[in-house]
Amino acid sequence: MRRKTWISCLIILIIAGCHFSSKKEYKLSDERMAHLMLDLQLADNMLTELNAKQQDTVKILLEKKLQDIYHLTPEDIKKQMALLQTDPVKLKLILNRAKQMADSIQ
Repeated sequence: MRRKTWISCLIILIIAGCHFSSKKEYKLSDERMAHLMLDLQLADNMLTELNAKQQDTVKILLEKKLQDIYHLTPEDIKKQMALLQTDPVKLKLILNRAKQMADSIQ
């Protein structure tokens, strides 16, 4: 009797774990995410050439511009990037698309 109860509990836990697994919800499409990745990379490259005071000023302007373009707060962008890092297949797809866009600029 105890064994049946133990097996029943285990089955319920497995089913509940599968049922309640969180779906990764991105606020941007893959294409928009690739554009964001490219924008972040270009901004990062640009900032390295500035002194600390200039970097602070430009970071504020960049955050505002990214909010206007993507309709995401800086915190949302960080969360989206963190979420993307947990999905290696999607990350590779988006990075490849961002690379294609960067190569087309040159």
